[in-house]
Amino acid sequence: MNPASSARAIVMASAFAFGLSAAAAQDIGSLTRAYNTSGQDLFRALSSTPGNLVLSPLSVGTAMAMVLAGARGATEAEMRTVLRHTLSGKAVGDANAQALAALLAGAQSCPDGFKLSGQLCEAAAPEGKAEPCPHDANRDGDLCITDARNAAAILRVTNALMLVSPAATIAKDYEDAVRTQFAAEIFKTADLTTVNNWVREKTEGRIPKILDRLNPQDSHVLLNAVYFNAPWAQAFAENATRDREFHLTATEKVEVPTMSQNAAFAIEKGDGFSAIRIPYARDGLSMIVVRPDDIGGISPVIAGFDGAKLDALMEGLRKAQKRPATLLLPKFKFEFSVELITPFKALGMTKVFDPAQSDLSGMTGLPRDQAQSTIDQIAHRAVIEVAEAGTEAAAATAVVVTTRTMLPQPQQERFVVDRPFLFVIADDKTGAILFMGRVSDPRA
Repeated sequence: MNPASSARAIVMASAFAFGLSAAAAQDIGSLTRAYNTSGQDLFRALSSTPGNLVLSPLSVGTAMAMVLAGARGATEAEMRTVLRHTLSGKAVGDANAQALAALLAGAQSCPDGFKLSGQLCEAAAPEGKAEPCPHDANRDGDLCITDARNAAAILRVTNALMLVSPAATIAKDYEDAVRTQFAAEIFKTADLTTVNNWVREKTEGRIPKILDRLNPQDSHVLLNAVYFNAPWAQAFAENATRDREFHLTATEKVEVPTMSQNAAFAIEKGDGFSAIRIPYARDGLSMIVVRPDDIGGISPVIAGFDGAKLDALMEGLRKAQKRPATLLLPKFKFEFSVELITPFKALGMTKVFDPAQSDLSGMTGLPRDQAQSTIDQIAHRAVIEVAEAGTEAAAATAVVVTTRTMLPQPQQERFVVDRPFLFVIADDKTGAILFMGRVSDPRA
C-alpha cells in the first residue's frame, strides 16, 4: 500500500471509531489532505528564512477555502490547484462542515490507547491475566474499561466574514455557504478594530492583533482563528527540568531549560531523522517531534517532507508499539507572523491577486465588469508555548479582499532533542495538522 493509500486508510479507520460515515470520512480525509499538503508547501517555502517558524495549515487552509467558495472561472481553477483540493465545488464546504464538527466533538475523552464507547472507554486487555490494565482501568474479560472523562483539552476553530466598507456587497448564496459550511459569523458593518478584537477574543488574547491596516478600497475580510490548550497525557515533572545543551549549529551550543520524562512512547526512525509521538490528554491529539540525525540536518529533513511522507510518518507513529524511553525536550515559546501573498504567488497562485484576471464574483454577487475584487492581504500569525503541563497555541489568518505510565525499564532508550527540530500537532479523527513548526532556538 502506498503512503497516500495508507494515510486514507488510517483516517477512515479513525473516523469510523468516532462515529463518522464512510462517505463523510472519505471527504474529510480529502479535505484535510488538501489543507495539510498546501500547508506543507507554504512551510517549505517559508523555511528558507532562518529562525523559529510556526503556522497552522488548518487555519490557512480554512480561510483560503472560504475565498475559494467565492471564486469563479480560471481564478477558481488556479486556486483549487495550488490549494491541492480534489473535491469539487460545494463538496469542499460540505467536507469542511463535517471536519469542523469532528474536530470540535469530544466533550468526553479517553486515556491514550482507549476508545470511547458510550459513556465508557475501552481497550484490549493485556494478554497476561495477572497484568493490570493501564490507567487504573478495570478488566472485564478481554477488555479494559474505565469511565470517560471530561476533555481536558480546549480546541476551538472559528470563522468570520466581515464587510469593512459601506459599498461592499455579498452574494446571498455565498453568505449562506460561509454561514452553514464554515460556521462563520457575519458582520455587515466592521472596521479594523472589529477585526482585531474578534481575533483577540477567539485566541484568548494570545494574538492581540492580526491586521495593521485596512486600505480605503478594502471591502471584505475573511477570518479564521484556531485556539489550542491541552495538557500532556502524562505531564513532565517541573523539578526534572534543568538547563541542558542545545546545539544551535554544529559549532555553536547554548544551555536551555529542558524537560525530562520517563514513559512509553511511539518512536519511528526515518531517512535522516527520528520521530517521537507525545500524546495529549484528549484522545486523538498528539505532538510529533522530528529530530534530525545530524545537528545541521534540519533543512534536508524539511525539504524531504511532502504530504505523503508526513502522512506516512504520522500513521506509522499511530500504529507503532510504544516502548520505554527517556524523553528530553526543550521548553519553548515564540510567535511568528507572515504575509502569505508572496509564497502563494511562488506556488503558482497569481490570478486572484491581479485585478485584470481575478474573479471573485461568487463572493460579491457582482459581475467582473462591475466589481474587480482581488486579495489585498493574507496575514497569518501564530504563537505556541510548550511547557511541563502541556501546550498552548493559537493561530489566525485574515484574507483581505479589496473593492497528550511509567513502565519498568531495565534499559531505557533516550530521545534527546538537543538540536533544531520540527514539531507537528495533529488530530487523528480528521487527519488535520493543527500546527507545525521549526524550533531553531528554544530561547526565542
